[in-house]
Amino acid sequence: MTYLYFDESGNFGLDFDNPTVSRHFYLTFSITDNPKEIEKVIKNVIASSKHTKRFRGYLHSADDKDETLMRGLRYLARKNIRVACMRVDKKHLPLNTAQDVIYKKLVLTLIKRLFENKILKSDEKYKFIASRYYSNKRLNREFIEYIFENTSNINIETEWSRNDKCLQATDYFGAAFYRKYEKNDDRFYNIIEDIIVGNYSR
Repeated sequence: MTYLYFDESGNFGLDFDNPTVSRHFYLTFSITDNPKEIEKVIKNVIASSKHTKRFRGYLHSADDKDETLMRGLRYLARKNIRVACMRVDKKHLPLNTAQDVIYKKLVLTLIKRLFENKILKSDEKYKFIASRYYSNKRLNREFIEYIFENTSNINIETEWSRNDKCLQATDYFGAAFYRKYEKNDDRFYNIIEDIIVGNYSR
């Protein structure tokens, strides 16, 4: 069984004069046949890092120190994992469309690109674990139903990132893309460059 883990970075804000608003929205997939190997890496990074002022017991790139992010990416880059990301220019998003509709369409677009580029194969089954974007149960259910209805070989579920170590790894990968394109800092991207199988813009 191949596992797909998905997380997003950035935000949908459009006030680009605000330093907290990203120019792009990032959708990141990590693909692995061995999630336990990835979980072990994250456990080891957590155990060896004082990555926040208050120890949480899970990784989150927005709060962790650069040295922790760097170490985690180095370990992950040696494992059986592939990474793909789609960078979305928010200036091209339809402003008259609801955010939840845009979000699920973007996720589906990335999934289709992975199939089109033969990174995912149409004759294989996949388990798709998405970082839970919505706290609202209805929106979360509609997201799951939308992806399921538009893909024939993907079994989808959502989970909070803090509860899934492979999602935490995916968050770290997303941070590498975010730093490169938002902060002009490619130190983290360079670490994982050899395992990147898709770097798309939209």
